Amino acid sequence: MRYAVPGTKVRPFIEAGVSVNYATSIDAQRRLTSGVNSGSSWQPLIPGQMGSTSAYRRYEFGLVAGLGVQFPGLLVGRSLAVLGRVEPSNGFLLIAGYNTSVLRGNVLVSLDLTKK
Repeated sequence: MRYAVPGTKVRPFIEAGVSVNYATSIDAQRRLTSGVNSGSSWQPLIPGQMGSTSAYRRYEFGLVAGLGVQFPGLLVGRSLAVLGRVEPSNGFLLIAGYNTSVLRGNVLVSLDLTKK
């Protein structure tokens, strides 16, 4: 959902919503590093449960909130908008002790292809 302040030359807006993400494949790994040896390697995150479907979820859910400003008719009759968006999500891993929740941040710039 988006709400824009009506009738002004510069139109600030806010938006809110939900996001749903789907994992096409899950290959959780961790990187092991040695303090003595400078080598490192990738290992399965939870070796005993890698094949367990109860350890992972296929869907990740999050909330989306953003603030932006739209400039109608700025570029030869086309609108330009700049948006800052934040999206916290719950992650794909269900095992206690491993937190895979993610906080994503985006800055988006859009340009209308049609003239107003």
